[in-house]
Amino acid sequence: PLRTWARHLPSVRERTGRALSARGAGAITPLSDLLGSSDDATARGEAIWALAAIADPAALPPLRRALADADTDVAGAAARALGRRGDRGAAPELARRVAVGHPRARLAAAEALARCGDPRALPA
Repeated sequence: PLRTWARHLPSVRERTGRALSARGAGAITPLSDLLGSSDDATARGEAIWALAAIADPAALPPLRRALADADTDVAGAAARALGRRGDRGAAPELARRVAVGHPRARLAAAEALARCGDPRALPA
């Protein structure tokens, strides 16, 4: 099951992520559920990258919600994933995240905002 995903070797996690991404929209709900319920930051991070690889726009809302993850690395991964996807809808929240939180997450939000938002929204 997805809950044990993080316990596997990195190569197994990567193959699992690719397989889930290949399922497309059918994988969005289980991955979103994992993001919202798992205590394992590694599993949440893997779920973020699997969601980011799904071209369906329905994969974006769970990524946006993950910006608020309590784990800095997970929140940063969500920002980077949204930046890679060029999600303009995430720009307002990314701009807010540039000003608050851990410096690593703030940097990830700024980089993502530069890719998917209006670079003029970045603070001077």
